[in-house]
Amino acid sequence: MIAAENPEIGRVVMGIELANYDDRVLAKAGDIPPEKVRTYRIQGIIDTGAAHLVIPQAAADALGVSVIGEAGVRYADNRRATKKNCQ
Repeated sequence: MIAAENPEIGRVVMGIELANYDDRVLAKAGDIPPEKVRTYRIQGIIDTGAAHLVIPQAAADALGVSVIGEAGVRYADNRRATKKNCQ
């Protein structure tokens, strides 16, 4: 007997909140109020083998991160693409 593949097995999805690190540092130092820290809530697939975090452009824009270059990425289905590196 061949078992049917279940695409949901092993898939971990979580809600996460991303924050601008520089804003957090400034808030901790008292230079900006904590409510001014730029944040973005998103649902994400947790990939325990990933070396980097890939976020949508809307998240990067909301967080105010700077583009510092590009990197090649490979998805779980072996597709490849080039994405912006942000800081």
